[in-house]
Amino acid sequence: MKKAARVLKQACRKEDIIARWGGDEFAVLLPQTSAQAADEATARMKEGARKYEVGHIPLSISVGRATKSKKGQCIQEVIREAEDGMYRQKLFQRKQIPNQVLQSFEQALYQKCNYSRQHGDRVKKTALRLAKALGLSSKKQEQAALLAVYHDIGKIVLDEQILNKKQAIAPQQWKQVKRHPEIGYNIAQSVPRLCPIAESLLAHHERWDGKGYPQGLAGEQIPLLARILALVDACDVMEHGCSYKKRMGADEVAAELKKHAGTQFDPHLVKIFLQIENKSFCL
Repeated sequence: MKKAARVLKQACRKEDIIARWGGDEFAVLLPQTSAQAADEATARMKEGARKYEVGHIPLSISVGRATKSKKGQCIQEVIREAEDGMYRQKLFQRKQIPNQVLQSFEQALYQKCNYSRQHGDRVKKTALRLAKALGLSSKKQEQAALLAVYHDIGKIVLDEQILNKKQAIAPQQWKQVKRHPEIGYNIAQSVPRLCPIAESLLAHHERWDGKGYPQGLAGEQIPLLARILALVDACDVMEHGCSYKKRMGADEVAAELKKHAGTQFDPHLVKIFLQIENKSFCL
């Protein structure tokens, strides 16, 4: 609210009146102002709002404008016209804001964690190959790709020092890291585009043997897309390394996948994955 008020003040003249109208709404009176000048002030408000963020969420304002051009014109009708314009714009923006928020979160995560963008792109490509090999529908393939890109979105709340730590993560820090599937789930639930993958996002650190987190799901209780992601995500970290893990060769990766098939990973998915990726080690 304070940042919105600041935007309005910067966009207006000293003689203009800016007042809290109620809730999250403001009224701005522009004395002796033409419709064109009012439109210019409105444009300044919108442009000013783009410069501000609150917790990585862009400041968004909806503005309606009306002009009292005749002496006998009812001021209540002018106000109602301005309100109607504001509500129409708010309805239009409501459809756009979730995606804008998601893009802001994604950008903030990339800034915090250097490997995230490249990691997400690689995992997306591999997850798509595995989804196609399994004969999943085009809709499920799209969801697998979406999950691969946004599976770490919950890490936005983590400290950069934890995300980019060179040594093994301390137990107390690990507790924070383990919260990211739940945080990601909450974000996904609030963004229409991610709603279909929310449950899979929550479960992408579950294990086939039930020793994963946060719910301790086992076997086919774990959504298929989450099982796919768990496999290709781990494989990418092994192959390319990260801040706390050295990269491994193809033979080592294949051996590691076989070792953990049936415990950490879905054994059927491991078998298919090794076949399509042409790993030198086969089940």
